[in-house]
Amino acid sequence: MKDKGRRQHVRKAVHVPVRYKNRTGLSSGVIRDISLGGAFILSRRATTLGQNLPVSFFPSHFEKTVWITGEVVRLTPEGFGVRFTSNDEIQKAAVISIASAQ
Repeated sequence: MKDKGRRQHVRKAVHVPVRYKNRTGLSSGVIRDISLGGAFILSRRATTLGQNLPVSFFPSHFEKTVWITGEVVRLTPEGFGVRFTSNDEIQKAAVISIASAQ
């Protein structure tokens, strides 16, 4: 999942419900695109650049919710970009499952 452009990993457009923990508690949004390196989450909840947040989603073919920690690296009026900072084999499999199911 690599691209010769600016990004290290190719992003896949998806529409997946997501929950994340920020400083105000548990919030929800929708993953707009995802790669092994991160995701863009549509959400109007306030967050800050550099903030670390746990992100959870429930991929099809998985028996439980997957949590991945990410750092907020981009903010827009629509949402925010997260670079995954934890990415073990189960988390990688979950991301691949989401990207290939859409």
